[in-house]
Amino acid sequence: MCACPPQRVPQKNLRMYGVYFCDTIGGMKTCTKCNESKPVEAFRLNTESSDGYAWWCRSCQNKAAELSKRKNQEAYRAKERAKYARRKAKEKGEGYQVGNPENRANPKGNALDPELKRIRHNVRRVTRRAVASGKLVKTPCHVCGEVQVEGHHPNYSRPLDVVWLCRKHHNEIHHS
Repeated sequence: MCACPPQRVPQKNLRMYGVYFCDTIGGMKTCTKCNESKPVEAFRLNTESSDGYAWWCRSCQNKAAELSKRKNQEAYRAKERAKYARRKAKEKGEGYQVGNPENRANPKGNALDPELKRIRHNVRRVTRRAVASGKLVKTPCHVCGEVQVEGHHPNYSRPLDVVWLCRKHHNEIHHS
């Protein structure tokens, strides 16, 4: 440990981790790969390091990544092929499910129109606020009387016109 007074790393994302400069005098750091002394700007940020910077400089990290990519070329190609296939399936709409919450929530596979999504979002927000303020009161399920209910909007142009249904009956309405 050096005798220099600890100084906080100027990056905001490292402040919460309490990362300090210790072995960087005058903004210089030595790369453990090439053993060259370089300015700290030549190093990536790393919260696991005591000084807040990576052990290897950017150029050494880039060389190592390129070497790894060349060594594992077939794995990288397989990953790229899978990414391409997912993108093509999404464009064609062939039951694309990976990472798209719209497709998981919409079993028919047809993505919602952005305008309709915006309207539905706004109606739900108005309903939540009305329930919180007391303008709208939740009642038991319209079909079975269950107390745990969800709001169903038969008409999105009337956001406070809500039919309260339990999850089971709400799903039956949407998936029938």
